[in-house]
Order: sequence, then C-alpha cells, then structure tokens
Amino acid sequence: MYEQISDTVRIERGPARVTVTADTETLKRLHPRYQPGTRDAAGQLIEQGQDMVILERHQRVWYVYRTDENGRYQVVSRHADRAAAVAAAQALEG
Repeated sequence: MYEQISDTVRIERGPARVTVTADTETLKRLHPRYQPGTRDAAGQLIEQGQDMVILERHQRVWYVYRTDENGRYQVVSRHADRAAAVAAAQALEG
C-alpha cells in the first residue's frame, strides 16, 4: 500500500531492488525465474555477465515515486525508514 504525498509524489514500502551481475554463481543462488533470456525485477532482459536487478525480499525499504511526463510513477529514491522517505518526497514538492 502506498501513501500519496501530493498529486504527483507518493511513497511505498517494498522489497529492496538490488543490482547484481548475472554470472553463473549468482544465477545458481537465485530463484529459478532469474535466468538468461527472462526478465529481471526491472523488466530488462537478463544476459549472462551483465548487470540485472533482483528483489531482496528480506530487506524492506521505502521508495519515493514521482510521475513522469506520461503520468506514470517512477522511482526517484529509496530510504531505510519512513521518515526519511516522507522528507525526501516533501522536498520534491518544495
């Protein structure tokens, strides 16, 4: 569930998105859905040896989102606690 800060800014708590290299050892440790030729947590095609984004479900963070020119919410920043996320979100409006 998200909290709307303004018409164009919101915050939401969720699993941390972490960038890792899609090497053989890393792919062995990850959930089977993360394999070359499939999509990573950011929606990008996974390629052997390239960076990819995974969800670290045991690490929760707060994301700040703002709408882009098409009205879609995009991640602007992430924070360890709610207070920091609210402050960052309010700063976008100020």
